[in-house]
Amino acid sequence: MDEFVNRDEEREELRALLDDGAPRLALLYGRRRVGKTYLLTNTWPDDLTFYWTASATTPVQNRQQLIRDIASWSREDLKEDDYPTWRTVFRLLLNLRSPHPIVIVLDEFQYLGEDSPALAAVASELNAAWEQRRPARSLVFVISGSAVRTLEALDAGGAPLHGRFAWKEELRPFNYWHAAQMAPFRSVRDRARAYGIFGGTPHYLAALKP
Repeated sequence: MDEFVNRDEEREELRALLDDGAPRLALLYGRRRVGKTYLLTNTWPDDLTFYWTASATTPVQNRQQLIRDIASWSREDLKEDDYPTWRTVFRLLLNLRSPHPIVIVLDEFQYLGEDSPALAAVASELNAAWEQRRPARSLVFVISGSAVRTLEALDAGGAPLHGRFAWKEELRPFNYWHAAQMAPFRSVRDRARAYGIFGGTPHYLAALKP
């Protein structure tokens, strides 16, 4: 695993959620290429983490694909017809490998609804599944996405999931100092040029070979 730059605090806070011994909801958002996926796929052990990314298709297609991917990851024989709503899918996710520790990451969550009201309905279904009583265990359920305002609205006053998140963070591009750690040119002038050209976006800085 490569060394983390300026993400250690977020990583430790996320790890602490799993050590808490209780179900926890987390919300992570930020514009594309700032390192959300890298953070979420390099924080917990792979065998404890179900990571899934929605696509810009339709909510129905995403739900069907999610069920197929859950079946593949869990090695369970799951039939799509048995999970006709988002609530049934969320119940399935929240009971995966119970009572063992687990991390569930749904990335690009904004694609699960065709518009803001539809996404709020999906969030309401998650809230309903979350409210269902179940044995306490170490579980972290992470909602992530690149549509910043849309993801922010999930915790706005009046939103179905408002007040549910134990952890929330907007991941931002690096400043000059941290960008220079990813593009460590010997010359300070060259470091400044790299920052001027590529900004603080980790995905672009990672491609540089000083």
